[in-house]
Amino acid sequence: MIDWHCHILPGLDDGAYDNTPATVGAAMAKSQTALDQVGIKLQLHPGMEYYLDEYFQEALADPQPLGTSKMLLVEAPAQANIELIKENIFLVVRQGFTPLFAHRERHAWLAPKPLRQRNLLDKIRGLLSRVSGAPSNSESQSLNRELLDLQALCGPFQGNIGSFSGQYGREVKERAKQLHHRKHYHCFGSDGHRPEPMRQALQRGLDKLAAIPAVTAD
Repeated sequence: MIDWHCHILPGLDDGAYDNTPATVGAAMAKSQTALDQVGIKLQLHPGMEYYLDEYFQEALADPQPLGTSKMLLVEAPAQANIELIKENIFLVVRQGFTPLFAHRERHAWLAPKPLRQRNLLDKIRGLLSRVSGAPSNSESQSLNRELLDLQALCGPFQGNIGSFSGQYGREVKERAKQLHHRKHYHCFGSDGHRPEPMRQALQRGLDKLAAIPAVTAD
């Protein structure tokens, strides 16, 4: 089992604060030594979670992907600036990395449309693709276009196990179930910061996750 997103290193948080691959690597090595000494068979790999904000470009000068992969774990700010997020994602791709979008289910603006709306959504996408940068007739149409473009850029996705147990509320739980049902997740993680709230949430989340049937992604 692989936990793709876990804040396990003591004394620091990865990505949201002033850390570097060097500081994360040193803390990881120290923690791995401690685990080995007490016989805990857990293999750690370095990673950092990056905020797609106005400071993100500075972090790309020396990025830390997840382990030996070419994936960068990224997260959208709570108040998402869609144009800035798109620009940052393009920068990730240009540098040869793949953005792994953290806990998509916690962002309502990235929620999938119900299956019954699939045909209508496809028609909207086709119509918007023929619009060569011309401004929309309304602010609502413009926002819809930007969201559709952004959703197409943001994959693959990492889901939080705790979302399936209701750790982040009922709406997030329902979005997580819908995303998993439609096979939109590439991997899962605990997003754990402290051991106490993790145990029950993880076990309940894994049980709920296993009970969700999957369909072909659209």
